[in-house]
Amino acid sequence: MNEKEIKDHSGNFEISDGVGFAGSKIFEEFNAKYAFAAKNSKVRQISAIQCRFKGFKGMITFNSDIAPNEIHIRPSMNKFENMDDAF
Repeated sequence: MNEKEIKDHSGNFEISDGVGFAGSKIFEEFNAKYAFAAKNSKVRQISAIQCRFKGFKGMITFNSDIAPNEIHIRPSMNKFENMDDAF
C-alpha cells in the first residue's frame, strides 16, 4: 500500500473536510471482508470508510483514477505525528 499526500493546487492553504482517496484494490479487500447482503440478496459495496491510520483520521472514498493499491491522504487528516513505522 502506498500513501500520498493530497495538496491543493495553489499550495497556499488547504481547505478540506479530511476526505482522502483509495484505489480499487484497497476497496476490493474491504468489500471481500466487510460487504453485506441486503434483504433483497443484492450485495452492497463499500465505497467510503472512516479510518484512523498512523496519526491520520478521516474519510477515505473510492477513486478509480489512482493506482489500485494507493491511499491518498490530505494534510488536514494528520492529527498527530507518529514516529513509529510499526504502528
